[in-house]
Amino acid sequence: MQKAGDNRWTQVLTGVFFLALGISFFFGPEKAFDRLGLLIGLALIVLGGIQLIGYFVARHKGDETSLMRFLTGLVTLVFGVILALNVAFMKMALLLLFGIWAAVMGIVKLIVAYQYRRDGVNSWKLPLAAGIGSLIFSLFAFLGKSIAVYIAAIVTGLYFTLYGIYSLGELTYEWAWERKEKAKAARKETTDEEMAQD
Repeated sequence: MQKAGDNRWTQVLTGVFFLALGISFFFGPEKAFDRLGLLIGLALIVLGGIQLIGYFVARHKGDETSLMRFLTGLVTLVFGVILALNVAFMKMALLLLFGIWAAVMGIVKLIVAYQYRRDGVNSWKLPLAAGIGSLIFSLFAFLGKSIAVYIAAIVTGLYFTLYGIYSLGELTYEWAWERKEKAKAARKETTDEEMAQD
């Protein structure tokens, strides 16, 4: 269960980054949603750049590499540049994805509510309300209403915050577990020494 120091510091930085990013979404959600589009664009630029560098390094060393790797890196890089330079488009694209997700989830919840009611389950009103709420949100998202942007940003911020807490919490648990194991080993060593002296 032990990890190298570099991996741990990477996990710490990742947890702090996502925690800070998630909290920032609660202060000016619409602007935070714009930043998310820019971050995704920059991430795609880095990913595409890494793929292209890997392709050219492999060719320089004479290793076998596929043209698909080059094309994938190029397309990813270009798409990232387009998104980074057109935040408004990215914002609408993300909002559209949230709308599609909410519409699908709303339909699923309505189906579940129908099945619950048919089977005599008393809690059928809960998925019904959730389904109607999801469909209303999807309508706002498809119409580009600011309330949908606000809700989507809050949900995204909550996810990033929880992910950051999880990353830091997991690392804290691992440190505690290792300290416990070291203490147990030290007690066992002390006990063995005492028994040897007797």
